[in-house]
Amino acid sequence: MRKRLAVLVGFALVAAIILVARFDKDYDSPGHSYDIKCIQQNDPSSAAASLACAINPMQNTDQSKSSAPWWHKLLAWPEGITAWLLLFTLGAIVWQSSATAKSADAAFLQIQMMKDKERARVEIKALGLTMQRVGEDFWHIMATIELRNVGLGRAYVRLGAGNLEVSGDDMPTEPYSKSLDIVDGFIDPTGDPATESFYFFQPENAVLSEYAQKICDGEIGVYIVGFIEYETVGTRFHRDFNYAWVGHGSPLNIGARLTVSDEFAPKSDEDRVSFGFWSPNSIWMTGRSGDNDEYEMEPPKKTKNPHKAN
Repeated sequence: MRKRLAVLVGFALVAAIILVARFDKDYDSPGHSYDIKCIQQNDPSSAAASLACAINPMQNTDQSKSSAPWWHKLLAWPEGITAWLLLFTLGAIVWQSSATAKSADAAFLQIQMMKDKERARVEIKALGLTMQRVGEDFWHIMATIELRNVGLGRAYVRLGAGNLEVSGDDMPTEPYSKSLDIVDGFIDPTGDPATESFYFFQPENAVLSEYAQKICDGEIGVYIVGFIEYETVGTRFHRDFNYAWVGHGSPLNIGARLTVSDEFAPKSDEDRVSFGFWSPNSIWMTGRSGDNDEYEMEPPKKTKNPHKAN
């Protein structure tokens, strides 16, 4: 669109220049002449005879009467033919530029459609939350995500990190920093999905029963956060993942609230941790912002090597 507008503006400027030049030429040139009058100041028989001449500008009477408007040259021969040939040539250039731009736009859209059809698409799903006892007084919580390629092409994983965050009144949220195991690998659309696990290890002097109950009731927030970057069909994509755990006793677990039978209630600490579901994080649900968006990354800009000789 910008190229078309520039071409149209250029065409208008050139046409205006031609017409203005024709106007200036016709306006300045027609029938300007001068009236010269000379008077003898003394006796012509004397040796010192002299003439006094005065030059007065005047317009040629014949030309001033027949002077045509400046645009008349557009209809005259051969000046008019030359002007119209220039105008038609510029018009053809504008039309050709517009047609070329349309063809380029159509080709670009076709290439994008082919890339979208052939590219890989990595989807990330949070599977569950479990508590595992390592010893009599030691335990940890584990969360797992699944990375599945639902596209047609292979996804080459270039970068990725994630973390299991557990936050409460006296527990600051930690940024995710664990690199994904799939980094520098790939995910095939016909192969098995990749899985990644994240751990929260028992804090010092922490009581499992208290942790389990607070996680169940939603008093302690549990989140899986991270990102992945992968390449496909020559394009790099960035995808975030951010999930919040909704425990069995959380006010946000509507299904559990409607279940009045004790048959489905958690019976142990392990059940209090694992009974629930992952929800895509959102402010209205958890009070904490997050997203699970994917976007195409811009290619890196090429920089000059400062050590390379010019």
